Amino acid sequence: MNAYEYGVFANRFGRASNWSNSSYFDATELEMMKYLNYNWLDEAWKPAGAMQHSLNVSGGGGRATYFAGASYFTQGANMGSQDYNRWSFRTGVDVKVVNNLKLSASVSANTSVVEKSFTKISINDGSYTSGSEQTDYAALLHMPQYIPWEYTVNGVKQYTSPALGPHRVQTNPSGQNNISGWNYFGLLNNGSFTRDDNQSYNANFSLQYDVPYVKGLSLKASYGLSYSTLNNEQAMLGLQLAAGTNTHNAGYHLYSDTTQWNVAINNSRSTVRFSDVIGKVQQANFYVNYDRKFGNHNVSAMASVEKESRTIRKVCDL
Repeated sequence: MNAYEYGVFANRFGRASNWSNSSYFDATELEMMKYLNYNWLDEAWKPAGAMQHSLNVSGGGGRATYFAGASYFTQGANMGSQDYNRWSFRTGVDVKVVNNLKLSASVSANTSVVEKSFTKISINDGSYTSGSEQTDYAALLHMPQYIPWEYTVNGVKQYTSPALGPHRVQTNPSGQNNISGWNYFGLLNNGSFTRDDNQSYNANFSLQYDVPYVKGLSLKASYGLSYSTLNNEQAMLGLQLAAGTNTHNAGYHLYSDTTQWNVAINNSRSTVRFSDVIGKVQQANFYVNYDRKFGNHNVSAMASVEKESRTIRKVCDL
């Protein structure tokens, strides 16, 4: 709904809900709302793109083959800011060491770093949205368009504490966990951020021996090693907001020079978090395979032994 449509709807909803007489938008306000268009989602949304570069080579001869590949990927964000970079590399060889003995080896590495704005919060007061994975998008989409995201208060531009509707007021944004303690653009520009730095390395080796005097019988041993680190940092900082203290009164529902203000800092969600997780996995396998065809019959069997070691260590979680 645009601002005017919201005003008409709010008045109808208020009459059905028995709001007090001061809670309705009057005729003058409704006329002014036809020209108000504070579209929070349009202001926040922007085009974004992704880009990937890849390079792959392969070759070899009768006794050995090889391959190698590397790629780089980066991606922007439609909402907020995001600096995302991912690199990956993989290489491997297959070598016929001697007759009936084959060696295979591969090594790969992946690293990704993403730093982006941190505006995710849980709003469950039911004013204009309810908590979900897409709270930012839902709150911006449903924000009434008569409410500006910033306003000049005593000569200084301030991010606004969104009104809870024409019938309710929150005179102090400090300590609030509802919509009045939140402003997407304020969080976007107050230094709040989240950063993930992930690294992983993998190595795999195998030897296969085809037993020369027993047709169809082969032995294979393999070993794999995987090592990874996952680092996360988050900082949600305090947010200074200007709350209109008389926007629930008749004739004062719209933001103007007659709006009375209370400017305060909301620290209710301020937090700093750091997490560092290290993982290591080792796996060894031994296989005995038999596969042979006798006329119209086929006989196959496999036996194996596996050993795995897995370690996950959380270094810090604050």
